[in-house]
Amino acid sequence: MIFGFNRRRVINNIKKNAEKKQFNAKAELNDPVLTKEEVKKLVQQFWQHTQTLNYRILNLIFRRIFGLVAIVLPPRSRIEGMQNLPDSPSAFITGNHYNQFDVLMIKRLAMKKKSACMQ
Repeated sequence: MIFGFNRRRVINNIKKNAEKKQFNAKAELNDPVLTKEEVKKLVQQFWQHTQTLNYRILNLIFRRIFGLVAIVLPPRSRIEGMQNLPDSPSAFITGNHYNQFDVLMIKRLAMKKKSACMQ
């Protein structure tokens, strides 16, 4: 993992892959290997967890926090091209990271679009 003990080796693998223009090649070391049964069990545990009261409350709290962070954290950033978005009440936009801090601008764009639609 890039944050773990093999950080330097992973970065070197990324550089080598980029030099060979193999942008989708494996760079991480020691990726976990799961059987189909293990994957199925993990997914079932996740879906069961999403039904708990604890999950629902924390999910609501953290969604609100990230909504506020999306407004406060990137104040210097400017969203351009709002006129290019389709005039639609919903859309599917994604980022290439799982970390919500990495996609704060997408959240901010969605909030801006929503407020523009409500006017």
